[in-house]
Amino acid sequence: MEIMKSVFNLKELLGHFKDIGEHRYGLVFDYEKYEDAFYKIKTGQIKLSKEHIKIFSEDSAFPIWWKIPEINNSELDKINNILANIKPYDLNQVWGLVEIFKNIGIVSCILCVTDPNNYAIYSVPVENLLNITGTDQVERYLDYLKALKEIGNEYKIERIADVDRALWTLTNIINNDNIRNNSVYKTFYQDYVGFPNIIKKIAAKNLLKQILHLAEFQLDLAFYMYEQNEILAGIIASRVFEITIKQMCKKNYIKLIYKTDRGPRWLNMPEIVSKLLCKKAITQKESKEIEIYGDLRNKLVHGNQLDKQDLCNIKNMINWLYKMMGEYKIDIKTKSDV
Repeated sequence: MEIMKSVFNLKELLGHFKDIGEHRYGLVFDYEKYEDAFYKIKTGQIKLSKEHIKIFSEDSAFPIWWKIPEINNSELDKINNILANIKPYDLNQVWGLVEIFKNIGIVSCILCVTDPNNYAIYSVPVENLLNITGTDQVERYLDYLKALKEIGNEYKIERIADVDRALWTLTNIINNDNIRNNSVYKTFYQDYVGFPNIIKKIAAKNLLKQILHLAEFQLDLAFYMYEQNEILAGIIASRVFEITIKQMCKKNYIKLIYKTDRGPRWLNMPEIVSKLLCKKAITQKESKEIEIYGDLRNKLVHGNQLDKQDLCNIKNMINWLYKMMGEYKIDIKTKSDV
């Protein structure tokens, strides 16, 4: 199925950044002033000094969100060394700055004004819009930058810092009724929600990543989703069904794949059921249930037409999986099976 091309253009929102910031908060961070002041630092003409850091503290907008700690001369030397050598998505160097400033938000501000092509301010509204993941603050920030880069490529916005500002502007349109219903911004909102786009694609991908990472909660998700959307609940339950069968085979030393002269061969579901029966790992009743839910899984995954009995069987499959996982001590947390 061909997807209609979105008419939403993120780049056009850059021109509204300042107006929306002043409308919402009465003031905005003066990026241009800082980029001018810090340009020579990035190009190596001068070094960062305490006076540069003081500029942040004296800004009318900056202290609302961040407070810079006292920086000694030794730390200042480390900062300059990092800024002189940092590369895009540089995990170690970003961590080095976090150890000094104690806050990823402050670090992102300094990196943004010294290298706006590759770094941006870490904005919580934009982070939430994109469903950014990561095990710690630096990993999340780097994932954030990579997402901005991908979006920038799509909308032909060269600097990552500008992508962030445009997205921040978009979040304010989405989250504020007064702005969203303003005649100037209403069309932006309608264009954004009305069609698929790279922003929503990244957000959906990251959300799915979070769901799949929490493998042990997938069946719970299917259970609670069933009342809202039986098909999506069934697709998630089908994934848990696959993992459950694999784990039962693993616990009973049943190989699922064999080498042949023609290449690897996977056991089909009737063969798996037969082997589980031979091992007395399941009952005759359970073997019939596996066949029924295996067929249901195939219908769901391949998008086949479902009748009322199929929809009812989705709920039955979810309840059956709870029973099987409890009775046979199935652990679906194993990463290799997720």
